[in-house]
Amino acid sequence: MSDVDVLPPRSKAAEAPAPKTIVFLADAGAGHRTTAKSLLHYMPDEARERVTLVNPYAEILAKAGPIDRVMATFGEKLYNLLLMKVRGAGPIWYRLGHLFVHIIKRKEKKIDRLVGDYLEAERPDLVIVVIPLLAAHIVRQARRLSLRSLVIMSDMEEIVPDTWIPARADNFAAFSETAVSRAKSLGAWRTWLLSGPVIRPGFFTRNQGLSEGLARRLKLDRGRCCVLVFFGGYASPKMVSLARALARVQAPIEVIFVCGHSESVRSDLERLQTPYPKRTFGFIRRIDHLMDLAQVMIGKPGPGAAFEAVAKGLPVLLELDGTTLPQERANAEYVVRRGFGATFSNDEELLDGLNAIANDRKTIPDRARPPFRSDLETRKLLEQIYAEIADGRAEDSGSSSTAEQAGHV
Repeated sequence: MSDVDVLPPRSKAAEAPAPKTIVFLADAGAGHRTTAKSLLHYMPDEARERVTLVNPYAEILAKAGPIDRVMATFGEKLYNLLLMKVRGAGPIWYRLGHLFVHIIKRKEKKIDRLVGDYLEAERPDLVIVVIPLLAAHIVRQARRLSLRSLVIMSDMEEIVPDTWIPARADNFAAFSETAVSRAKSLGAWRTWLLSGPVIRPGFFTRNQGLSEGLARRLKLDRGRCCVLVFFGGYASPKMVSLARALARVQAPIEVIFVCGHSESVRSDLERLQTPYPKRTFGFIRRIDHLMDLAQVMIGKPGPGAAFEAVAKGLPVLLELDGTTLPQERANAEYVVRRGFGATFSNDEELLDGLNAIANDRKTIPDRARPPFRSDLETRKLLEQIYAEIADGRAEDSGSSSTAEQAGHV
C-alpha cells in the first residue's frame, strides 16, 4: 500500500480523526490514475488527510504467489505496451480483454478472499472504485464488511457485461444515462448522473496571463493556428504518420505534440522534418496549460484527453476507425452528437476538419463557458457522502456514550 501526496488541507477537524479513504485504481493506461488523482481536488479538506491510492493488481493480488504475481501485473504491462507500440491496439485488446475477464472469473473466490482480507485489515470509512474488472469484487467485499463504497465509471459504456457496473452498488456515478440506468436495475442504492467525466479543476478555468507568458516562452506565432496533438499518457505511434499528414494542411499552423511516457514516439517526432513549426513534449503534469495555447486538439477519444479539451473549450478531432479501443468509441460518438468536434478515419478527413477550423477560428467555442460541470457535481456528491460518514460516526459515538452511562447506573 502506498500513500500519495495530496493537496494540503486548508483546515483540520478538531473533534474527530479524519475519515479514512481508499481509492482503487489501475495503471492500464493513464486514465484510471488520473481520475483517482482528480478526485482528491474535490474531497472535503479533512478527507484529504487520509487518502490512499491502491492498485489492487500490484498491491493485493500480486501477493498471493509467484504465478498470481505475474498474471496480476502482466495485463497492465501488455495494455500499455500495445498503446505505445502497436498501431491497431483496439481489436487486439478487445480479444485479450475477454481473456482476462475469463481468468478473473475463474479466480473469483480467491480474489474475493484477498480483497476481503485487505479491506478487513484496513477498515476504511469509504472505498472508492475507479476501475473495471475488479469493481464487483471490491463492492461485494465492502458490502460484506458494512463499508461505504462509491464506484465512479469513467467509460461511457460497459463493453463486457459485469465488469464496470456491480450489483447492489452502495453509490454509483457515471456520465452515461445508460450506465446509471443499468446500475439502478442491478440494485444500486443511490446513483449519480454526471454531466461529464471526473477531471481536474484546471480544465474548467483559464489563466489568460499564464497562457500569454507560456506562449512567449515557447516562442509561438500567434498568427498561426496552434494545434495540440495528444493521444493520452502513453501516446501512439500513429502520431508520427499524423505529423507527416499535417504537412498538407492549407492553413498556417504550428503544432504541439505531447508524447506522454513514449520516448520512442517523441524521438521520432523530433527527428521528423516538417514545414510547420512544432514543439514536442514528454509527460506533462499540467496539460491544461498547453490546452490554453491551442485552438484545436487532435487525439484519441479517451475519457481523459478528449473531455479535458472539451471542458477547455477546444474543438476536438478524434480518431475513430477499426483500431479505436472499444471502450472509447462511444466517447467519440458522444462528442460528435453534442457538437464538440468531429471524427476522422483517414488523413483526408483529418485535413478537411483541421482546415475548416484553422480557416475560421470563429467556430471555436466560447472558452468562458465549460459545456459540462462535473467538477461541481463531483464535489457535491463527495461532500454528501463524507457528511453522512460524519453523521454515522456521531451516532456511533452517541450510542457508545449512552451504553457507558447505562453501565454506571
